[in-house]
Parts: sequence; C-alpha cells; structure tokens
Amino acid sequence: MSGLRRFYHQTPDSGMTGPILFIFNSILYACVFVILLNQPAEELPPGLVLCAIGYASFLEYAIHRWLLHRLLKTPDKYHGLHHTLFRANSMATRNKGSWHHILFSPATTLAIIGIAWLHSFILAHLGAAAIGKALALALISYFFIYECLHLAFHTPAGSLHRIKLFRLWRHHHFRHHSKRSGGKTNFNVVLPVVDGAMHLLHCGHGNFGLRTARPTVSKKPQNH
Repeated sequence: MSGLRRFYHQTPDSGMTGPILFIFNSILYACVFVILLNQPAEELPPGLVLCAIGYASFLEYAIHRWLLHRLLKTPDKYHGLHHTLFRANSMATRNKGSWHHILFSPATTLAIIGIAWLHSFILAHLGAAAIGKALALALISYFFIYECLHLAFHTPAGSLHRIKLFRLWRHHHFRHHSKRSGGKTNFNVVLPVVDGAMHLLHCGHGNFGLRTARPTVSKKPQNH
C-alpha cells in the first residue's frame, strides 16, 4: 500500500471539495442542534448532561471499533483507506481538497443525526423527554467536535499545535494510527473514557505530535 500513499501525497489539490463537505456537515449539525434545543422538555440536570456525554463517548467507541474497524476496514476504501493513507509517520493531510479522507460522508453524518433523533423520539414517547433531549444534544455536539478535532489532528502544524493540551490530544490519536497499535487501541478521539474503561488506552512515548509528518516521496535513481 506504499504506492497508494505515494499517489495520495503527490496528487494535486482537488479544490474545495473538502471545505465544502465540512461546511455542509456543520450546517446539518447546527440545524438539528437548534431544533432539538427548542424542543419542550424539563430543565436538564448537570448530572444527566454528564451521563449523556459519557454515553456519546461509548457510542463513538462502539462505532469506531466494531463498525469502522471490523466491517468497513478494507485497505483501499472506507475507514481502511483512512488508515492506509495516514500512518503515524505521515499523519498530516496534504491539501484541503483531500479532507474527504478524514471527514464523515454526508450519508454518515445523516446516520448520526438519525441515531440522535431516534433517541429523542423514543424517550419522549416513553415519558422521558428530558433524557432523550440530553442524549440527542450530547450526540450531535459530540460528533461535531469529533469532526473538528479529527480534522485538526490530520492537518499540518498551525496555531493549535502550540497548545500543549492539543498536542497531547493529537498524540493520543497518533497512537491509534501507529504500527505498534495496529488500530487496536485509542479508539476514542474526543474523550478516551471508554478506552480507559476497556483497558485500550495506550499513551506510550513520543514527540506528542510536535512534528508534522512529511509526505512519502519516492526517490528516483540518480544517473552517474
């Protein structure tokens, strides 16, 4: 798969496809968040909100580990392609046009929104509208943050990389892409709560993402 990685890193910028996808997904999340926020429900207790965030962390873990890494991990497409293109030593995307290798597709975004809405709908009809609203809002917010963080982790060094907390966060995701991990640890991108509970939190050692990986470039033989 090294040839595929070289092709990716040497392909010219494909334009505004990536930013348009990010804006489209963000608008979807924002619209649903506002609609859910305006739904009538009791005041949300802080403890319920924290439980909802913990549940969102579990759902992220479950989707990432069992759906993306078991059902959709073929080397040349889906999530498998993401791991083929981005290794621990070449994590940064080369251009904005290739953000679609990092971001959720519109279909995946709509599926996440559908899952959140389903929680709200079912629990509201069971007389637990506040719990349904808290879960739905937590899921929408959590996966929007997931998109933003995951994209930031895979972009070249910028102002965010000067913040130590961000570098530590980024390093956590680097470990998920490392050869040693093999994509079997550090499934949580936003909050590694479930990773820790499942004993799959691998911190390790390294430069904490201080260096931006350089694209793999094939060397041409020199004529003597």
